[in-house]
Amino acid sequence: MHMRQETGEATLSKKGSKRIDDTSEIWVGHGANWFDVTCSTVTIMVGSGILHYPNAFAYLSWPGGVIYLTICLAGSLYSFWLLGNMHEMDGTRYITYRALGRRALGRLWGNIFVGFFQMTYLVGITIAHTVNAGQALKAFYDIVCSSPCAPYGLSAWIVTFVGAQLIFMQAPNFHSYRSLIALAAFCSIGYCCLLWEDP
Repeated sequence: MHMRQETGEATLSKKGSKRIDDTSEIWVGHGANWFDVTCSTVTIMVGSGILHYPNAFAYLSWPGGVIYLTICLAGSLYSFWLLGNMHEMDGTRYITYRALGRRALGRLWGNIFVGFFQMTYLVGITIAHTVNAGQALKAFYDIVCSSPCAPYGLSAWIVTFVGAQLIFMQAPNFHSYRSLIALAAFCSIGYCCLLWEDP
């Protein structure tokens, strides 16, 4: 397989009748195992965005909430199916969304179209997660240290979270935080289980 890092495309080669299909050479040196991948996937798929799903039941009642979640599930499964089918075409494996966009829309429009939606999504989710983290830190501080401690506003906790992010960004790769990712996965499962709590 020949990998072109700048385009996110990998050309698959054949040796006799057996295809050489080894994308692991892209990830050499990371040392991830199935547990790391599972924890990372759970953390990504069950992000804080799932916290708005109970509102579907609060505003739409049980039948409307179930219909809403079913539509969301169907849309997610369909998009995963499309991405899975388009991941490899004509002997070329498309590893990034932009590479897939270039294949579908051409080099210029693929970069513009996919890049616009990627940047919009990333900016929005970064702002949302930063504000949510600041609110969570403030709430934790208010619960743990309510009366004797000095009150801090939301902005201070957002800046604290951003500072922690800047420190974590100094890691050489994502797999340096295996234990933190595992903790995040168990926390994701934990706050989903809060829905089972009796009122």
